[in-house]
Amino acid sequence: MSLLLSKLRRPRLAPALLERPELLTTLDRVLTCPLTLISAPAGFGKTTALLQWLKKWHDHAGFPPVAWVSLDEGDNDPLRFWNYILAACQPLLPQTVLLSLQQNAQEVAPFGPSALHQGVNDFVNELIKHDCRGILVLEEYHVIHEQQIHQTLTFLIEQLPPELHLVLMTRSDPPFSLSRLRANHQLLEIREEQLAFSQEEMYHFLQQTLSYEFTAAEFEQLAEQLEGWIAGLRLFTLGFSGRPTPEKMQHMLSSLTGRHRYFLDYFLTEVLHTQSEDVQAFLLQTCHLHRLCAALCISVTGNEESEKLLATIERAGLFLQPIEDSQGWYRYHGLFAEAMQHEATRRLGEQQIALCLERAQQWYEQNDLIEEAIEIALQRRAFAEALPLLERLLESQETLYQRTYGLLRWLQPIPETLLATAPILCLAYASALTVTFPSDQLDAATLTRVRTLLQYASEGWHGQKTRLAEVNALQAMIDIRHGNLTKAVQAARQALPFLPAHMSSSRVICQTVLAMEARSQGRFQDAYQALLSGLAIYKDIQEHDGALVITLFLGELCLEQGTLQRADAFFQAALQMAREDSNDQARALLGSARIAYERNNLTEAQQQVERALHINQYLDDRSIQAQSVLLQARIAAAQGRLHEAMQLLQTQSVYPNPPLLSYELLLWQKRFELAQGDVATVRRWFESLQDEELPAHTLQEQVALLRARWHLHNGAAQDALSLLRPWQEEALLNERLYSALQVKLLLSVAYHQLKQQQEARSLISECVQLAHVERLARLFLDEGETVATLLAAQLTTRQEKAHRDYIRELLLAFDYRQKPQVSATADPASLLATLSPQERQILRLLADGMERQEIAEHLVISLNTVKTHLQRLYQKLHVANRFEAVEVARQLFD
Repeated sequence: MSLLLSKLRRPRLAPALLERPELLTTLDRVLTCPLTLISAPAGFGKTTALLQWLKKWHDHAGFPPVAWVSLDEGDNDPLRFWNYILAACQPLLPQTVLLSLQQNAQEVAPFGPSALHQGVNDFVNELIKHDCRGILVLEEYHVIHEQQIHQTLTFLIEQLPPELHLVLMTRSDPPFSLSRLRANHQLLEIREEQLAFSQEEMYHFLQQTLSYEFTAAEFEQLAEQLEGWIAGLRLFTLGFSGRPTPEKMQHMLSSLTGRHRYFLDYFLTEVLHTQSEDVQAFLLQTCHLHRLCAALCISVTGNEESEKLLATIERAGLFLQPIEDSQGWYRYHGLFAEAMQHEATRRLGEQQIALCLERAQQWYEQNDLIEEAIEIALQRRAFAEALPLLERLLESQETLYQRTYGLLRWLQPIPETLLATAPILCLAYASALTVTFPSDQLDAATLTRVRTLLQYASEGWHGQKTRLAEVNALQAMIDIRHGNLTKAVQAARQALPFLPAHMSSSRVICQTVLAMEARSQGRFQDAYQALLSGLAIYKDIQEHDGALVITLFLGELCLEQGTLQRADAFFQAALQMAREDSNDQARALLGSARIAYERNNLTEAQQQVERALHINQYLDDRSIQAQSVLLQARIAAAQGRLHEAMQLLQTQSVYPNPPLLSYELLLWQKRFELAQGDVATVRRWFESLQDEELPAHTLQEQVALLRARWHLHNGAAQDALSLLRPWQEEALLNERLYSALQVKLLLSVAYHQLKQQQEARSLISECVQLAHVERLARLFLDEGETVATLLAAQLTTRQEKAHRDYIRELLLAFDYRQKPQVSATADPASLLATLSPQERQILRLLADGMERQEIAEHLVISLNTVKTHLQRLYQKLHVANRFEAVEVARQLFD
């Protein structure tokens, strides 16, 4: 038998190929698997990849020899096939053995089944006898359809010696089972996904080939169209006869479809025109379908042999890709489909194509594949037919949340006049626009569109209370997102009585709005319980986005309540749930930053808030922006940079922030002004302020606390006491820990000013006991030095070790040096003996929290005398200031 020796030679590797280290590393497993299957449609670089891998190992000592056969249609003759195999194995077996095998093969020709198996069996025995090692490559195996060849090759695969490896390169999987090899990890599969160029590889290839600097948009368009198809990328570059220009590039990209002459020539010459008339007709009639199965194709084409045709087309590698785990469904490669669609228009005509699509739509409807029917209806621009299909799809409430982005795409092209007649679609459209917007606050155009759609829905459902309740529930959510609590509460109250139990999501939205109202009124526990209930419902119905929103609300509520550990748990959970660079992630980061601030971890707080601001530069959410800048201002003030803090707040005053947030910014501005000693400005603001201007109970509380600080700054401690006492009772009643602590701290300062030290010490002790569990720090630090004096006095009283350690941490945070300890060898009695009676008395009064002037008045001595005693006292105790002296006093007097 005459053999064409060129079929036994490897193709020549093209120069200057793109390096693909990841793919080549995967191919290294060829040497560990009996069979390697490299399977992908035409043009995905199967041969090139293997040749690159062989070149990589070409000069490596010990690399096994390679046998190569390039198969063609004529190799379906079993004798011819196996003679080529034997001829290719010259590097693997001794020449005498090969001649004997070839002679035996000639004597039993033409191969019958038994003789064929005997010949292959002899071949296998010789391979095993000689411990044959090597790599046998069969290229273009998809051309083989002779069953006897498949059977004998399967036998060879099952009996391969350990050091012999078979590589099949094919456009379609061979029709024999690979499950055993796959189950035993003896099969290496390299498929389209691994062979296709990644975007990075595409970019390097284009740079290497075209020397053109692509814009991001140009590259994205090219990548989307080609889907990593290497041959298509190469054909694209052939379209440039000279150096690419932006104009030429734009022209090429705009024509980048299957209709482009280079692509069209390739597809139609290499694929379509080589097929039988039945296959060609089938491809042209089905190419407009996004996915296919045998039953659908029968309905569209009328060809009862559709199942066989699909199998034939898949095996032929005609860019028909089976869909994973889909039980007989397929899809065409995008460019292939476009090329076929162009040819279908030319050969079948628009009317015949429309008929094929109509049949497909009818089949989808009959088989309850509503989404596919909608796609076809929109493809046909049969919008009136699409409306009832969309309404049918929305009969399940879960549809909106499971197919949000699909609804947006389907509803966008519906004409306005038709859309306005379908209230359920208007509500769904408004909901989809709202929940998919990247920020909580819709931009002006989107908000206008949503309101228009809700108006259509309200008009269409006039008098239908349950349906109108759904509209009001969505309106409540939009209002709360835009900071309009009053309108949100009004809409929620209108909706809630008419929402049935099964509309759990809408009910939770309304309950959440009412929880926000309770929060604004200071009823934190009511708000907390309502939010927990809503979170449980959302988790039960697996509503991820809703659960995330409520988790964030709970974190913010706990933060305001002062339960930092609980708040941190909610924010960490939100960070796990949130999408990268989303509004939700920014909110969770901001919450974590506020916790870090309250614990005086200012560096961590600054880092977290900067991350939130970085995300928000793409979202432009005013609430996140303003809250982040406010926290930055508080950090600056905490670090002694009050002027910078004021400047930061002023940058936000020019923007239209939500009402509650605007007041919060203003309150902190006034607090900073008071810290700077600008009492007159704060007084004028109080004079201009009317209680009815304040939109929330919590804001009223913060105004009262600011007014109390102003009284204390002016020495009007009694006025501060009168103002604070009602707020203390109200905060305790509603379990608002942080508010209660703020009030108690200011009360302790007021009592200290009034020289009622017992009351002051009692209140500061309560604050320490309540705050130490949550490790609150800025609560104390932001109130100033008088609080430090009161805390220092606590060290002389009996305290639990945890409380004492907490007080020391706070005093250190007031920017004082580490407190000294009495030497372990020092005798307290001896140290006390060095102090005069007057010095001992002054030390005790100092430890009780008295200021120098108060000590002088108590002992009826001059202030200068007190100062002199203190200087001598500090020298004897080896301390530098009163706080260190108080620490030593605690140890001496215990």
